[in-house]
Amino acid sequence: MQPSRQKIKCVIVDDTPIQLEILTEDLQKIPQIEILLATTDPVEAYSFLMDNQVDVAFLDIHMPVLTGMDIIEQFGNTINFIVITAYDDYGLKTHKYHGSIDFLLKPVSMDSLLNAVTKLSKRLEEQNALKNATRPWDHKLEETYKNFRSLYSLTDREEQITKLLTDGLSNKQIADKIFLAESTVAKHIQNIYKKSSVKSKFELIHKISQLNS
Repeated sequence: MQPSRQKIKCVIVDDTPIQLEILTEDLQKIPQIEILLATTDPVEAYSFLMDNQVDVAFLDIHMPVLTGMDIIEQFGNTINFIVITAYDDYGLKTHKYHGSIDFLLKPVSMDSLLNAVTKLSKRLEEQNALKNATRPWDHKLEETYKNFRSLYSLTDREEQITKLLTDGLSNKQIADKIFLAESTVAKHIQNIYKKSSVKSKFELIHKISQLNS
């Protein structure tokens, strides 16, 4: 008998009531999904994400007051996102440059939803493995960072931010710690990801840990 899997805690945000209702009903049919909040109000979703532990947000891009992109830019380092959009180009852009797990075109089919949840489950397993593992490179951490810097031609600032990022700090926490604007930190992180060919913090940690595997 296999052990039961922990529920995937999710938030659903879509400013179109009928789309929200359909997506909520479909997600309720997937056993591993636990819906914590389903709302048409992006401001309510933002406040909820600030105060609660969430694994994934199913997020519409085009919404009033706060867009989906606004929410992703704020929480992208701590929450997984599956983007919902009626526009192919926005979905592709978000997936490519902001590391969303998947994007779903409206109207969302059950097959595409199940496929996205499968990708999400795999991502969560990888994230949990990284959180729970003792980093094999801890005993020679500085040497590892220097090797990583040399391998991918990082600048002094990029190496510094890499260390803070892999220690679990958010963009804002990094910005406050090293006295930079948060937007500047985000640009440095984008450069680090591009140089090392990764799309997320978790992929970055994995790549660094492989240096001593």
